[in-house]
Amino acid sequence: NRFDTIVKSFCEITPHGTAQSIETSFECSVPDYWSDETKAYYNKLMTQTSTDWGFFCASMPSDNSSSYSTTLTKLNAEQARLEAAFDHSFEIIPTYTHIAYGSTPHRFPNNMASETAGGNGFNGKPVLQFTYQFTTLNNSDLSGYTPMFDILRGKYDDQFRELAQDIKAYGKPVLFRLNNEMNTDWTSYCGIISLLDPDVFIMTWERLYDIFLEEGVDNCIWIWNPIATSCPYSNWGEALNYLPELDYVQALGLTYYEMNNGSSVSSFSSMYTTLYNKNMPWFDNYPWIISEFACGAGGEKLYNWGTSSYNDTVLGRNQALQAQWVKGMFKALNDKENNAFASHIKGAVWFSVNDYATIQGKSYITNKLSITDDLTQTIAAFKEGFAASKEE
Repeated sequence: NRFDTIVKSFCEITPHGTAQSIETSFECSVPDYWSDETKAYYNKLMTQTSTDWGFFCASMPSDNSSSYSTTLTKLNAEQARLEAAFDHSFEIIPTYTHIAYGSTPHRFPNNMASETAGGNGFNGKPVLQFTYQFTTLNNSDLSGYTPMFDILRGKYDDQFRELAQDIKAYGKPVLFRLNNEMNTDWTSYCGIISLLDPDVFIMTWERLYDIFLEEGVDNCIWIWNPIATSCPYSNWGEALNYLPELDYVQALGLTYYEMNNGSSVSSFSSMYTTLYNKNMPWFDNYPWIISEFACGAGGEKLYNWGTSSYNDTVLGRNQALQAQWVKGMFKALNDKENNAFASHIKGAVWFSVNDYATIQGKSYITNKLSITDDLTQTIAAFKEGFAASKEE
């Protein structure tokens, strides 16, 4: 009865006004409050013709976390293993932090960031890419709780101030990626669970940004990072509807995965040319960073879309296709004359962590994205690609 009453209360209104027409590229300006070190790094990004690289393998915990030592060991080991395999030292080190998990707040990983990153683009250390997400449930159980409205009410202001103070204390430039993949239906801050209203996303973004300004943070380069294809497919859900005021964004983030669980792959060049054509009219003046992407090697279980069943498959069965995709990726990035998008891409971060699903109580790797030692063809393709990049 209550639901029927709500439905009957809706009435049609007459549309009014006209949609904003965007005729030219957005202007991107370097904030005058940035530190000299941050300005120098940003200028390097804007002018460099090479692509900086990073591989995500584990998130950095807060300084007082019980998993600190084990995570640090894993992170250092994975970085060393991949750098040795590729014969390339990474220029970016990525991590993810949430507002909280349940009622336990998460803080900026100051110690581990200082120990494993600390780069400024010139000192030979990797620059930190810090992804911060407004979620307390690791973007799961979306029918439960979203922090978005409590953020607007100021509930998290004190925590945001602590975050700002910690990042300021870190001191080095930070690629600050806030709430990636907002134009979807699988994050705790997506529009579909915040009244189908992208303005809620914008208001929370600008609230955090303003708190950073008040706390004197001068070392954050803010990355706005929608996913390649908006989901659900609706006008209100399209990426640009989530774009804050231009003074609140300094870089464009790109995300486009090829999960590679079928018998063919879409090439890196075709995928990122699509994103180039989509974003070029507006973001020509910004540095572009593929803040998260990968091509899989074939998961252990492959979902049959349109059914409720999974088929047994062989884990890593599509390694040859993955290696082919990586070769094509480097060929495109190194041939900027014939790939217009390549000159805009200043950084790329491979998401080297698998996707899992639990089926009938058993855990399966549905998307094998981690670059493990058994993927010899893929590793060879990376090594060859990095060598060619250095020659360029």
